[in-house]
Amino acid sequence: MNKNLLFVLFVSYFFISKNVKAQCWKSIESGSHHCYAINTDGSLWAWGDNELGVLGDSSYKDQTKPIKLGTSNTWQTVSANDHNAFGIDTDGTLWGWGDNREGVLGNGNTITRLKPFQISSNTNWKSISNGNYHVLALKTDGTLWSWGNNSSGVLGNGADTSNFIPYKVGTANNWALISAGNIHSMALKSDGTLWIWGDNGFGQLGVGKIPFDRSSIPIQIAGNWKYIYAGIYCSFGIKTDGTLWAWGKNTYGQLGVSDNVQHDYPTQVGNDTTWSTITGSEFHAVATKTDGTLWTWGRNNYGQLGDGTKTNSNTPVQLGSEKNWSFGLAARSSSLALKKEGILYAWGWNNNGQQGDGTKIDKIVPSKINCETTGIETIDSTTACIIYPNPLSSAFIIINASNASVLRMFDLSGKIYFTVNLNQGENTIELPKKITNGMYLLQIGNTTQKLIINR
Repeated sequence: MNKNLLFVLFVSYFFISKNVKAQCWKSIESGSHHCYAINTDGSLWAWGDNELGVLGDSSYKDQTKPIKLGTSNTWQTVSANDHNAFGIDTDGTLWGWGDNREGVLGNGNTITRLKPFQISSNTNWKSISNGNYHVLALKTDGTLWSWGNNSSGVLGNGADTSNFIPYKVGTANNWALISAGNIHSMALKSDGTLWIWGDNGFGQLGVGKIPFDRSSIPIQIAGNWKYIYAGIYCSFGIKTDGTLWAWGKNTYGQLGVSDNVQHDYPTQVGNDTTWSTITGSEFHAVATKTDGTLWTWGRNNYGQLGDGTKTNSNTPVQLGSEKNWSFGLAARSSSLALKKEGILYAWGWNNNGQQGDGTKIDKIVPSKINCETTGIETIDSTTACIIYPNPLSSAFIIINASNASVLRMFDLSGKIYFTVNLNQGENTIELPKKITNGMYLLQIGNTTQKLIINR
């Protein structure tokens, strides 16, 4: 912040502005060594490894800080893996970008795309999850769709032929949750039944030994389930009673079941009944409980467990004592976690800048990823002024100016919405009704500041 601003900044506002600047992330996703996050304003951001164009910024350049993809502020969800990524807009359209081998982008060809493009003309997509080179997706009508490589039966259609465009899986219309692993798939129905299919080379299907160690059709796993996650050669599930279960590969204790041996059937993780979310990568896992605590376990050679050491653990270890975590995400040798107030942290391996802090230095404890679009950010200041609240949830903003000036408000494309004269001191401004949610720039004299509108 410009030093001149401090003269017109009162203490209570200073406290608010510092916290507002941190509260910008709504959801997170990660591939192997790259990450995505949706901002509270609906914009999509990416950073980290970009070797295959997976960041969607029309380049192959790695990014050590979050960069915005396009100008859209209507992203609803994002899913990523090692090679490509997908997003769903609030209008129900589906978008994809990155490597397109095996037709995994679902557009009927194998041409790589370096920025998001729309897949099909359908507008009823609800959620999406992509594995190594296959994709699962749900529509709002509860139907399940899949496409991409099918060499291990991961598409769940009873065949082993790849599909270059989305195809419906079976006739059921009560699918509620999906998770695509490296070479296996999981899906949950609204009645709490869990179904799993694909490769079973490491017991990740949880059904013991089966012919050819693969299944091209969904197999039901006994139990009443509410949450699932397909990792790399391992699987996790939370039952409706809050217990956590894991199965599959366990070389480094990534299942959290007190040993390092493969489990071919679901095995309970401890005795707790308060598990809320779980994610697992190849060798470690990150989970949250209903009390807002964060837990990690598995391999820790890069500090991906975030406990300040590089010591492996085959049982869950609580990360700190805070109780405001909403979600944790295990990537390849690194981790991410989001707090309830929208603050994002990362730790572990950082060779490609996947921690988003502008460096490529590994961290063994959580490091905050700063917001790039919220709070008060002075670009060029010769006129001291304060704008609050920010983000804005009403029709009125208050501008405290150090002297008389002119306010101009415009969007990121340069379109001017209105101009108004400001008096020295406090000014209350009512925004025109035509201004919708999003990020805008307020120019006051030679000062340009960002304003987030989220009404």
